[in-house]
Amino acid sequence: MDKLFRNTWFIKIISLLIAIALFSIVTSEDHDSNNNSNIISNGNDTQTINEDLSANYNDDKYIVLGLPSSVQVRLRGPSEIITNAKLQRTHKAFVDLKNKKPGRYEVPIQTSGFSSSLDVEVIPSTVTVTIQKKLTKTFPVSVDLLNRANIADGYSVGDYEVSPETVSVTGAEEIVNQIAFVKGVIDLKDVSKSVDETVPLNAYDKNGNQLTVDIKPATAKVKIPIENPSKEVPISVIPKGEPSDGYAIESMDVAQDSVKVFGEKDTLDGLSEIKQIEVPVDGLRKTETVQVDVPVPKDAERVEPDKIDVTVHVGKETTRTIEDIPIMVNDIASKDRDTTFTDPESGALEVEVTGAESVLNQLRRTDITATIDVSKLSSGKHEVPIKLEVPDFLHYKLKISKAEINIRNGKKAKDSETE
Repeated sequence: MDKLFRNTWFIKIISLLIAIALFSIVTSEDHDSNNNSNIISNGNDTQTINEDLSANYNDDKYIVLGLPSSVQVRLRGPSEIITNAKLQRTHKAFVDLKNKKPGRYEVPIQTSGFSSSLDVEVIPSTVTVTIQKKLTKTFPVSVDLLNRANIADGYSVGDYEVSPETVSVTGAEEIVNQIAFVKGVIDLKDVSKSVDETVPLNAYDKNGNQLTVDIKPATAKVKIPIENPSKEVPISVIPKGEPSDGYAIESMDVAQDSVKVFGEKDTLDGLSEIKQIEVPVDGLRKTETVQVDVPVPKDAERVEPDKIDVTVHVGKETTRTIEDIPIMVNDIASKDRDTTFTDPESGALEVEVTGAESVLNQLRRTDITATIDVSKLSSGKHEVPIKLEVPDFLHYKLKISKAEINIRNGKKAKDSETE
């Protein structure tokens, strides 16, 4: 071992190996140092954020038009500082218009509140704006009723109320002078009850284009009565057909004597009743309740109820003869004329009446009226139809259907009596 250390070549080789090892260590440290330097250098970053854009100007006198609501801001610098800038709200983008009068300007976009360690670039760097005088006017409020004709069936729209009736509108003089009306909008499609809503208001020019202005108040309270006009009217019924042979109708009882009709006011004003609703009675041999439809009057929307129950009372049929029914003469042409009967000479009739036994048992002579109308007839002899009226549900037969009469004016009749 001692001999090796005394050997010159061995010492030279050992020295060379040690030198190589030391060189490797120094090279490795330099490389690590370069890597650390690169890491520090690579800590810079670039990011783009959106920033609200404001304007410094005399907002008591002027309005600024054409100002974007926001701009992009490109930030370059250390990542940590960029991250902090994004989290903070102390920075802003703005244009300075303090000393500007009405007109059109291209102005630079400035920033403030960003760290001095950051390189800040605004995109775009300038903006073109227009400064106009501020103007305030008062306008009436109107309401646009959409689908007014398409509200629920049977309903109508009354006059609406809006509060407030006027609003104050502020904006650029040129724009405010274009305002034709301020209104809110309500959709009435299929609406069946009164409306009580708060609606936003907007200003429009004469062509219906919406304008950008400040409206105070910005909303209005709207009340719209949705009316359902109706009218209670009486109804009457008549039999349709005949009961079975040997039977007759005693009476018909309706479950209700009136119905409610819905429609426009003008239609209802001209309606007084619904007459002669037909009740089918064909083949009845006993009392029965029949359900019938209530017809909707012309131009009306509907009726409630639309069906009614009618009880048809049926009894045994019989026939009775009523004598000495006087024939009444209707003559409105002249009070001086005299009418005499030649057939029947008595001026009275015999009537055969058929109906339910219970009804005929209560029938009196005064319940039947017979008339002839001679108003349009001249003096002389005539054959005139006899009009007979009997109570409901009864049928009659006359031995003669026409009366033979002689008409004389009053003066001639007196002269004849004098002779």
